[in-house]
Amino acid sequence: MQTFDCSFNAPTLTVPESRSTFPKSLRTTSSCHPNRRFLGTREFFLNGRRGAYEWYSYQDIDRMSCLLSQGLTEIGLKRGDRAGIISQNRTEWTVVDLACSISGIVLVPIYDTQSAEDIQYVCQDAELKICFSSLDMLDKIKAVHGMFETVVVFDDRVDDRAIIQQLDQKLIPTNICFQPRNQEIFDEFDKEEGIYDPAPSNKTYPKLNDGYSNQICRLQRNQSRFFQYKLDDQWVTMLTKSKQQVDTSFISYTFWKLIQIGYEKFFSQEFNQLSYPYTVIPVDVHVTKPDSLLSLVYTSGTTGKPKGVMLTQENVIWTGFSLNQQRCIKEDTPINSLGQSMRDRQDFMLSYLPLAHIYMRLLQGVQIINGGGICFNSF
Repeated sequence: MQTFDCSFNAPTLTVPESRSTFPKSLRTTSSCHPNRRFLGTREFFLNGRRGAYEWYSYQDIDRMSCLLSQGLTEIGLKRGDRAGIISQNRTEWTVVDLACSISGIVLVPIYDTQSAEDIQYVCQDAELKICFSSLDMLDKIKAVHGMFETVVVFDDRVDDRAIIQQLDQKLIPTNICFQPRNQEIFDEFDKEEGIYDPAPSNKTYPKLNDGYSNQICRLQRNQSRFFQYKLDDQWVTMLTKSKQQVDTSFISYTFWKLIQIGYEKFFSQEFNQLSYPYTVIPVDVHVTKPDSLLSLVYTSGTTGKPKGVMLTQENVIWTGFSLNQQRCIKEDTPINSLGQSMRDRQDFMLSYLPLAHIYMRLLQGVQIINGGGICFNSF
């Protein structure tokens, strides 16, 4: 009888200390490429249509993740607690993932397609303390919200913000620290870094000085250099006219309200030496270790009850770093659409697999290593 050697010999690979956890990897890229596009969503027009992508930079997301991490700590969560999340892919999903990594909170993704029975099982089995949800998933969370202490709803998209503002004024924060910026602004950053690669001439997007910006739902800075959270009544009417009503009575906080709580903590008397503009939020990214538990990932439940798998920072980081080395091949001499040499090329990825699936989070980690951008689809 023929025998086979089925032993698994992993390739020898040492991940640099600066990339050994997600908080360290994000901080490293944010320090090297602070003004690169990171997370992008298409603009909202006043007529209800969607425009070009607008972006948060690596520095923006590093700061937001740190502030959200502090906000979670301020409302009583601690290292080792479990946090559920149910939503389609969007900016807040990624920020929550990174903030939980910083805080040592174990993220438990829930598929937005799972049955009510499976959702109840996951929430109970994982012993969730908090659950993050998009507005369209609140009906699924409503049935189980008594199983955990806190419900946080996403409100970075202005259409969701309009619904929340219309239904429950007490949930909304006064000001927010960041808002996404348009392509034209990031083109200027790209020129400074030597990675400018404009869209082909037949794919141009409108410029700020042609009246285009007047049609976009975009917030203005106030005298304190914050952005006013509350939307104009005209925007609220337009953005909610085709939306279904939702029950917000059991929501504890919005995503941006938690960030505001974190901001107020950081810039209280303890950190009053920090003033705007600040570059790095003083969070110790070394507290999270490679063997720290990153996530409790449940199967989709196609065969029996969902099964939870414990994944550490190192499990996912090592695999992503290996994938990056073996599959992501850099160009020797990148050339832009104008025929000009570039110092580097920024790669972009459409976030297409559900983030509840670990492979999409793995690919997200690869993009962070490479300083790439991630585009979220319109829905």
